[in-house]
Amino acid sequence: MPDQPDCESVEAERPSVSRKAVFGRVSSIFSSMAVRLFLLMLAVLLPLVSYSTWEIGHRFEQRRQDAAAVLGESAVAIADELQSRIDAGRQVLASLAVMDAVRGGDHAACSTAMARVAALHSHISAFSMVDRSGHLVCSSDPLPQPIDLSWSVAVQQSFDTESFVLGPLCTGVTSGEPIITLMQPVRDDTGSMTGILGNGLKMTWLTAWLDTLVLPDGAEVRVFSGEGTILALRPGNSTAIGQPLANLSLIAGAQASEAKPGTIDLESAEPLIAGFAQVPDVLGGMFIAVTQPRAAALADLNAEVARRVILLAFLVGLCSLLAWSGAHWLVNRRIDALADAASRLEKGDLAARALAGNDKGEFGKLAAVYNRMAEAVERRDHAARLGLLDAKEEAERANRAKSQFLAQMSHELRTPLNGIIGLADIMRMKLFGAIEHDRYEGYVNDIYGSASHLLRTINMVLDLSKIEAGRYELVTEPVALERLVLASLTVVAPLAEEKGLVVDFERPGEPVTLTADADALKRVLLNIIGNAIKFTDPGGRIDIRIRPEGEEQVRLTVSDTGIGIPEDKIALVFEPFEQVRDPSDMTREGTGLGLPIARHLVGLHGGRLSIESQPGRGTTVTIILPVDA
Repeated sequence: MPDQPDCESVEAERPSVSRKAVFGRVSSIFSSMAVRLFLLMLAVLLPLVSYSTWEIGHRFEQRRQDAAAVLGESAVAIADELQSRIDAGRQVLASLAVMDAVRGGDHAACSTAMARVAALHSHISAFSMVDRSGHLVCSSDPLPQPIDLSWSVAVQQSFDTESFVLGPLCTGVTSGEPIITLMQPVRDDTGSMTGILGNGLKMTWLTAWLDTLVLPDGAEVRVFSGEGTILALRPGNSTAIGQPLANLSLIAGAQASEAKPGTIDLESAEPLIAGFAQVPDVLGGMFIAVTQPRAAALADLNAEVARRVILLAFLVGLCSLLAWSGAHWLVNRRIDALADAASRLEKGDLAARALAGNDKGEFGKLAAVYNRMAEAVERRDHAARLGLLDAKEEAERANRAKSQFLAQMSHELRTPLNGIIGLADIMRMKLFGAIEHDRYEGYVNDIYGSASHLLRTINMVLDLSKIEAGRYELVTEPVALERLVLASLTVVAPLAEEKGLVVDFERPGEPVTLTADADALKRVLLNIIGNAIKFTDPGGRIDIRIRPEGEEQVRLTVSDTGIGIPEDKIALVFEPFEQVRDPSDMTREGTGLGLPIARHLVGLHGGRLSIESQPGRGTTVTIILPVDA
């Protein structure tokens, strides 16, 4: 539709206005001098805060690396100690393997020799010997009868390789303790392998020995096989030996170290720092993991960070206080004084001046400039007052000339136009006989239509002039709004049917009665509904709704599916003679006076008119009118 509401009412109903209001409030906050000074101080503090944050992070990382290095060194030291114990056990086995008592086949002498050696090594379990058949034939512990050990993986590998073997975790057959077995081949004078000497490193001894180590606060040690079986623990727990390791991250970390000493951060239920090492050549693998909770490793730094955070918070708070106080005492007071003087000047106190005092700075200069401006305004106001009477007299002369012109136009144009319309109507109705030529009949219809259109235009111009001059008077009476809409639809129904438009009027649940000028409101409705029909293409739709707007107002909307109006053109439709249709589209006539008059007539009733529209998606005109109490 081409005729639409004033710009303010349209803007008020747009959703984007709320966003603009929010942006406006945010902008007003950042325009505050106190806020700007605060942001400036924050900008000054930002490098300090950034450096402090980086330095804290750097120190945390350095401390983490240092803790990881200590844990890795501890793991390597434990692995070295285990390796030395294993080497010592191997040397003992090598010494026994060349003794005649062991090689001679005398099992009693063999057991006696082993018992003497075992008494010297408390960390090693019983010594024993397995013959070629895989039977345990002599031992440092009492052996009532030979024991078959051919099933042992370590025994089988030692026979197969005919070399020293470090076996996996097992239970000693004579001691019953968890041990890591050491297997050493026994050879006769010809060099042929006749059996295997064995002993075991006690895991209970290893757990007790780990408890004697000096490690960082909260550190724990786990010795485990490649499959994750626990071989020793710190803190000590002999019942856990042989059980699966619960922390699978340690197994993955140990295997990721690729048998080299190293460290890794573990994200478990409690974040850990861990160091790893591996004892080589053990069947199934033997790994050492020394762990420490990350919180314990970084405990002293956490306290320092807390102190720094408190200091930074204090600095930010102090800067905020200084910014606010400085803005108030140094800036805002002077700005408020200048603003107060400007406000008094705006309200008509032309003698209002800003007090600059002896201020030679920026505010003193600003106050001086303001005072010169105020003096200039006062001089111009005086000059304007001198010319006010002349301007008033000129305006009254122009108004009288306008009134005389309109009165003359009303008489000089309406009288002949009414005569032309009357005569053309007689000819159209053929009251004095038929028109002999068909073209004449068309000419007569054109004369009648053009004259009627011109008369309507003149009437609208004269009505708009009366409204703008404040001389348009309403003749009010009780009016049923529903009946007024139906009467208007009756007038425009033929136009809607001719274009094949669907017009739907949803009546209100309860009758709505207004105290209004029925003719004026009908002109408004005919204009709005007529525009909807005019600017909706054939096959479109027009919806008319009446809804209560609270207890004291009623909302009437006319929506169409027509061509719509661009957003930047909506304000133009309330300017007299302005039209927003495509200049090439001459199929939709209009003077551009309908909506300006309609808006004024609605305003005279104490209501308001607004428009929402999008090109190609139609237009909605909303009228809100007061309802009788």
